[in-house]
Amino acid sequence: MVRDLGRENFKLVVITDLHVAKQPNVAYAPYDSGIAGDHFVKNPDDPIYVGKVWPGYAVFPDFTQLQTRQWWGRLYKTFIDEGVAGFWNDMNEPSVFDGPGKAIPDDMQHRIDEPGFRKRTAIHPEIHNIYGMQNSRGTYDGELALRPNERPFVMARASFARGQRYSATWTGDNSSTWNHMRISIPQLINLGLSGFSLRRGRRGGCRLSTP
Repeated sequence: MVRDLGRENFKLVVITDLHVAKQPNVAYAPYDSGIAGDHFVKNPDDPIYVGKVWPGYAVFPDFTQLQTRQWWGRLYKTFIDEGVAGFWNDMNEPSVFDGPGKAIPDDMQHRIDEPGFRKRTAIHPEIHNIYGMQNSRGTYDGELALRPNERPFVMARASFARGQRYSATWTGDNSSTWNHMRISIPQLINLGLSGFSLRRGRRGGCRLSTP
């Protein structure tokens, strides 16, 4: 289907969420390879943090590690080989259905391992605001590595200042109400101040590009 659409000059963008279903012993490659590479956010006492999202119990990549972002980027290979044109990173605040405030708990551990930074462990409140941007960064870099002669397309729901280097963004799953339209105005202004020259406001089923 993707190849047929491509022949008709349709560019298919697919949604990918950053949580990985906790499915051991069923040959689920994203989970198995993530466990093997030690790529998931951990509890304070070391076991991997597990939260509930769309697939049920899920684990969360620790994008503060360069090697984790590289692993994440390689997971897109099958999609790109099939001809998918770009990726929409959703739920990347990160959103967790059973977490406090619908997010990762504050005491979860991120292991910063990044060129130019001191290697150390940080708790989630320090990382929360950049987590979505680091997710998009992993997607962008992975897409560029897998398809080096094309400009990557990434769109994300959560990002941070200068995150426009890696993705466009949109203002979330809004309703077609005056109140949500009122909220979108400061959102779009702040996105502009944060460096996003292209962002998308969502109104019901349509999206409005904002210059």
